[in-house]
Amino acid sequence: MLTANDRILIAASVDGSLDPRQHERLHLLLKQSSDARRLQRALRRERSKIAELPQHSAPASVLPAVMARIAEVEPWSTLPSVSRVPQKRRLLPFAVAASVAMLAGLGVWYGVQANQHRGLAQAQVQSLPHVEPTEPMILDVSPEVVSRIPLFDYPDDVVVVDPEVAPVPRVAPDRPREVYGAPFIPLPKLDAVQVKLPLLAEFQDLNRDEVKKRLTLELSKSPTVRVDLFSRDPLKAAELLIATGRATGVHVIIDRVAQERLRRRIPTTWLLYSESLTPEEITTWLLRLAAADAKPATANPTQTVYQSLHIPGTSSHDAKDLKDLLGIEQRKLKTTKANPAKPLSDGTLAEISSSLQKDKSAILVSYLPQKSRVNPNYSRDIKAWLDRRGDRKPGTVALEVILH
Repeated sequence: MLTANDRILIAASVDGSLDPRQHERLHLLLKQSSDARRLQRALRRERSKIAELPQHSAPASVLPAVMARIAEVEPWSTLPSVSRVPQKRRLLPFAVAASVAMLAGLGVWYGVQANQHRGLAQAQVQSLPHVEPTEPMILDVSPEVVSRIPLFDYPDDVVVVDPEVAPVPRVAPDRPREVYGAPFIPLPKLDAVQVKLPLLAEFQDLNRDEVKKRLTLELSKSPTVRVDLFSRDPLKAAELLIATGRATGVHVIIDRVAQERLRRRIPTTWLLYSESLTPEEITTWLLRLAAADAKPATANPTQTVYQSLHIPGTSSHDAKDLKDLLGIEQRKLKTTKANPAKPLSDGTLAEISSSLQKDKSAILVSYLPQKSRVNPNYSRDIKAWLDRRGDRKPGTVALEVILH
């Protein structure tokens, strides 16, 4: 059964005067009640019938009659009386008056307290005994000095001399001059400390004699060496490094992923690792690389591929990178046993060439970030190089070249 509010809501919907909230309420009411739907349909039919009724114009005598009636009515008598709206009483005047009264009361209270204290002080002064002023007394004898130091009976042979009021500082003639100070502290011995500074040189300066000597010296200081090469184009730099290495006699093996990046011209950072080169052979390789890089850029030195060379020394991070990228750990130097000489007829030319490649070999991989690295066991090239990897010969170093 519909309530009065439901009927009013349905009638308002027929008139088209609903807000969004009333629309939602009407939709719910129509969905739940069939009486509401019947009432809405009935009201819509009535609205359409009323709209279809013919419209008649008013008689011509209506307008003159209305105007004549308006002229007869006195306008001031028809205005409704306006009642005075009571205003709210404001509390600000009362608050100001209360504040003034409170300040006045505090002033009176402080004044009464001050008068009481003043009267009490005057009463205490008047209660004191009255002393007549006398002339100052002059003493003929010297005043006694009161001291807490007990008297001391000196022997007869001791002459007691009164101390001076302000003795003048002087040096006793019978006493030697004494100098007081701290004992002598010997200066510590300063020892020289050798600090290892990394080699940082421009790539175009490798042909200078002093740079060559220092380069060979830095490469021979440690059994593991890291060389950072900075270039303008990593792709051209990698191709130039591979070509000069093979021209020097080093068999450079390229990983399949590195080959794909070189073929598709995807720039990246490269890692080259070798354990079969001596410091002198590494120096020869770098000098050949510098000469090959400077040959096409004789007119304009800024067109060179390589920029600088840096030898910072190896760390634990380098060993971890080698283990992640190549699956190897840096090992100590092992001496190989000397085999007896065999005649040349015992081996073929292929065996000799393969042994030479095995003696001087290096591998080039992509130096990817740690999250993008792949297990080296999945690479055939890395596995083949590890199988041909023999014991390090005396005089060789573990070379790690990072090409940026």
